[in-house]
Formats: sequence, C-alpha cells, structure tokens
Amino acid sequence: MNRTAVLKIAATALVAGTTMIGANPSIKQFGFAFASDETDAVASAADVAAAAGQALKARDFDAAIVEAERAVGMSPREAAYRALLGHAYLQGGRLISAETAFGDTLALDPANGRATLSLALVQVALGKRDLALETLRNAQAPIADADRGLALALAGEMRAAFEVLEPAARSEGTSAKTRQNLALAYAMAGNWGRARAVAAQDVSPEELNQRIAGWVRFTQPENSWDQVSTLLGIAPIEDAGQPTRLALAPIAVNEAYAAAPEPVTAAEPEPIKVAVSDADGTLRQITFAPRQEIVQALPVALVRADRASLKRAVASVPAVRVSQDGRYVVQIGAFSSAIRAEAAWSRSVGRFGELAHYRPVGDTFQLNGASVHRVALGGFETRSDAERVCGRVKANGGNCFVRTYGNGAPAQWVQRAVARIASR
Repeated sequence: MNRTAVLKIAATALVAGTTMIGANPSIKQFGFAFASDETDAVASAADVAAAAGQALKARDFDAAIVEAERAVGMSPREAAYRALLGHAYLQGGRLISAETAFGDTLALDPANGRATLSLALVQVALGKRDLALETLRNAQAPIADADRGLALALAGEMRAAFEVLEPAARSEGTSAKTRQNLALAYAMAGNWGRARAVAAQDVSPEELNQRIAGWVRFTQPENSWDQVSTLLGIAPIEDAGQPTRLALAPIAVNEAYAAAPEPVTAAEPEPIKVAVSDADGTLRQITFAPRQEIVQALPVALVRADRASLKRAVASVPAVRVSQDGRYVVQIGAFSSAIRAEAAWSRSVGRFGELAHYRPVGDTFQLNGASVHRVALGGFETRSDAERVCGRVKANGGNCFVRTYGNGAPAQWVQRAVARIASR
C-alpha cells in the first residue's frame, strides 16, 4: 500500500494516532503534575519526560525513545512515564518494546484507558489476537465505542465489533469517525455493500471509490502488523525488546504492607489483571512473523454441529478443488506454541463444522529465536476456491485470509488432526 493511501486511511477512517492513542502526545496529554516540594530527582525526570514529549511532537522518535527511557529509569514507578515510553516505542515502530511498556503502565495504573487500547493494538500487530481480546475484555477504564469497536474488529472479533459499532453509529449525535469505523469493519467482514452504504454518508462519490479501493487493499494484509501500522502510520522495525534495566520491579513486601488499610491482617497484594505476554513474556512468546502472521479469533457464537447438521452443511457447500499439491491455503491463526496451534485447530473444527472437511496445514519457522506456528486450511488448487471458503468463514463472524503455502517445517500436530478427521 503506498504512503498516500496509508495516510489517507489513517487520517480519515478511522483511528488516526491522534484520536486513538496520540501520535504526537504533548506533556499535558500524559498528565504530568507534581507537588511543589518534589525532589530534585522527580523534577529532573519530569524535565526529561517533557523533552521526550517534545521529540515525539517533532516526530524525532529515536530521540523520544532515548529521553523516555531516561525518564523511566529516573522514576520507574511513574505510570505516566511508562505510557510515554510506550508511545515513543510505538511511533518508532518498536512493537515488542511497546507491548512491554504498555503492560507495565497498566500494572501501575490499571485504569489507563489509552494504554489499554494501545496495548491491544500492539498485541494485534504482533499476531497475539487472543491476548488483545483479553486486554479489551479486562479494560478497567472506558474506551470510546468508535475505538473499541474497531479494535475488536482488528482483533478478529467481528460479532463483538458490530455489537459495539452499530448502536454507536445509530445514536443521536454520532460522529463521522464512528460511522467510518463501522464501514471499515463491514469491509473487513467482507460485507462490501454495507461498507459502501455507510461510508457514503460522510464522503463524496469520488472519495468513496478511492476509500473503498484502499479498504480492498487493507483487508488483504501480508503481515500481522500491516493493518495496525497502516491505520497509525507507523513502520515496524526489528526490535530486541525493552532494555532489561527498565524492567518493572515488584513492590517490596514492606511497602505493600505499609499501603494496606489493615497492616495486621494484610496479605500480599493480588496481582493486577493486565493482559500481557503469557508465561515469562520473553521473546519466545512473540508471534511477530514476516508474512501473514495474523491470529484470528474464531466466532464464539458458533456451536458444535451434530452429524446430521454437518451432513446438511456439506451438501450445501459448493465444491472446491482440493488436492495434496494445492498451493493456496486459508490461514486462520498463528500461535507461539504447537500446543496452542493444535488446540486452536480443534476449537475451530468444533465451532465451524465445515473446516473439518479440509486438510489442516501447520508449519513452523523461526524468527529472532522464537518459533511461530501457523494454522491453515490447505490444498486449494486456485486462489478463488480458497477465497470462497475464507468468505464463508467471514460470513459466520470469523476472520481469515488467503496465502500461498509457505516453506516452514510441517507441524507434527497435523498428522494427529488428519487422523481424527479420518476417523469420523
């Protein structure tokens, strides 16, 4: 997608950085305020944070990152500095570091709605759609319907996205942004008629055609980060992660007890429920992949089909050409472990019975020392056949895309999945 199209979509449709998470945050946006008797160290950290904010405003992201890291190092338990660092990382394209910084922000300030939204978007970009949905579900602060709905759509939860966006778009005094986010969500679900009808309420016929053309490209991402980076106007780069010296340390035991209302009976504080990387959050958890690494949440409303309904479904499905040598696949997910990939395939077959009649494809490749496990339906001889199946998945509230079969190592769980299908 060319840069003009990127900026047009980001600025008009939808969730330009200034409306969702603040592409150019000033110091005021992060609410820096300190008592008049603050220490020299805190005052110095505030000055450094202000310099980081100015660098962000000037779009000097490298300088912003350096200054924001300094501020966090000076005052590591100040949530506003962690949030500032997260935005600096995000605007600089360092997605892995941004995920850590926003997670730390929420550990210190769970009610930070902007950090919650930002974390969810970064997790989508990293291919962690399941974690992004968990982040949105566990939000402890309100997020505007226009932003929350589109974030749900980007995370593959189309039904939930429409449940948020459709009432918001119909409400009195709704904004053009809300309507355009709804239109884009329709486009992402493959409902181009509704997408055009809703988008037409705010743009001219000439602009409408250009916007729809841009959305066609937008709905065919090659990488998990493509859609988020397009909307926010960022350029993801290789990222080794946030420096370990900035890791958020746990609260000391005596500090936790001192803060408790009843010191005699106080227990260790319960961990704040913040959606971050699972397990230890190291690079092995990353699903940041070079092509098509989008994790699609499957439609939760779909139920397991019994054998009779499954037969009816098979009879109603137009035949598509499938073979062992078919070069096209329909990707439905990418995960950080083979166990998760196999479990996702089993869930998808249970929730969307038609998938049981296609050959599962799983492959694995290494990225920065981390294994990425892709899950797809395989063996389609033509792209149009694969797109027909993907279209039916989207029509039932799921998300997917078509790609050619990769060169990764075949996953061992596929043999077990094939055996289970053959036994039915």
